Amino acid sequence: MKFLVTGASGFIGANLCRELVKRGHSVVAFDFFLAQETWQNLVDLNIPVYCGDISEPSDIACLAKYEFNVIFHQAAIVDTLETDLHKLYKTNVAGFRNVIALGKQVAKSGIVYASSAATYGKQEGKCVETSTQKPLNIYGWTKKLNDIAAMTSIDYPIIGLKYFNVYGPGEEHKGKMKSVIGQKIDQMLNNEEPTLFHGGEQSRDWIYIDDVVKANILAAKALVNNVAGVFNCGTGQAKSFIDIYESISNKTDNPLPIKWIDNPHKEQYQSHTEADITNFKEHIGVIDYTPLDQGIKKYVLYEYKKTKDSVN
Repeated sequence: MKFLVTGASGFIGANLCRELVKRGHSVVAFDFFLAQETWQNLVDLNIPVYCGDISEPSDIACLAKYEFNVIFHQAAIVDTLETDLHKLYKTNVAGFRNVIALGKQVAKSGIVYASSAATYGKQEGKCVETSTQKPLNIYGWTKKLNDIAAMTSIDYPIIGLKYFNVYGPGEEHKGKMKSVIGQKIDQMLNNEEPTLFHGGEQSRDWIYIDDVVKANILAAKALVNNVAGVFNCGTGQAKSFIDIYESISNKTDNPLPIKWIDNPHKEQYQSHTEADITNFKEHIGVIDYTPLDQGIKKYVLYEYKKTKDSVN
């Protein structure tokens, strides 16, 4: 099969490209390379790569010569602290609409795109796709607008995956937007006291990168079977930041005490996220999720190896 991956050099995009190639599929990559070092995420893959801005129809016109089975749309501005509405809207919303227009030309089976749990805002208990969603920031609002577009699309099949908290190897370039797990691993391996917001009772539904890749591939298969809609992409279980700290500490050579700090983003901060994955399991498929402790172990070992390789 042939796939287009936008945002192909990013955390999820690059891992998805690599798995699709591994499975023998043909892949075309498209990315703006906003973080220029991410070209290295694709350097080992022998696939066509195009550089452009999804918000500019002329930039994606070069892709009209292809025929794809499915488009995996991962491209977006993912900075939840970005306050430039026009910038976010242009890339995340207008860009998505451009990809839909392209898909109708070149990908008849449809699009699988990256949505976000940020659309839910502050909620207690499990997040259900049909619940009222009040995003706390512009980023979450742009993702909600895309979900509305997907759910009201009657002439073209689209599946949105509401990513919860994705973590794992390949997110080095994300800086302050790197997963909390990745940030805490970095701090401990660099002999820095890991910082946590006071109390540490905040919790997240953490999902390992390999499982998100599997979810995308399952969603592509579901598209072919006439499934469409927006679905939670998490494990269905939340764990606290304290749990994360303890798990990482048990896997590092020099565990350090927590440095407690104030939360500077209280008004825009989701203290708890947890996915209800009933609809995902029923309509997309069942995933044997990587246990959190096992995922953290893989991530820590990856970081140790990377450090060792850089020294050698």
